[in-house]
Amino acid sequence: MQLEGEGLVKQQAHRGYTVSQLTLDEISEEFDLRATIESELIMRAIPNLKRPHFSAARRVLDQLEGKEDNALDVGQWGEANWLLHRILLEPAGRARTMRILHNLHRSGSRYVRMHMSLTDQTKASADLEHRKILKACMQQDILEARRLMSEHILVARDDLLIVLGKHR
Repeated sequence: MQLEGEGLVKQQAHRGYTVSQLTLDEISEEFDLRATIESELIMRAIPNLKRPHFSAARRVLDQLEGKEDNALDVGQWGEANWLLHRILLEPAGRARTMRILHNLHRSGSRYVRMHMSLTDQTKASADLEHRKILKACMQQDILEARRLMSEHILVARDDLLIVLGKHR
């Protein structure tokens, strides 16, 4: 029921549950929502980010970039990506908004995994964008962090829609 409520599965009469498939417009909308929410949260979070947040974010970035002993598979990358975003955004102190955002990440993660499995450039670009976002946060540059966060999500949206459009 929780998965159905989050739009990840749908119940069909006499067939049980099936994984729901979002339309390209719905995927676009989810990423637009993420961009709006995350750019707002990053502005609220930056004044509350401390050294332990930055250390944790750097550790996750090293993991995302494969600097740990073993490289992450696409599924693990999605979880680590959410962890990085969560570390940077939770200090905004908006628990309800974070729950909504987590649902958006979960809903879109299967499409991001598909996208990443089809192209290597996606991961490299995301890693670089994450480093820039972290740097802006560490410099307390609220406007730049907001711009970078929004751009990071919207570029991912655009790339994803192109790849999915070709494979549907």
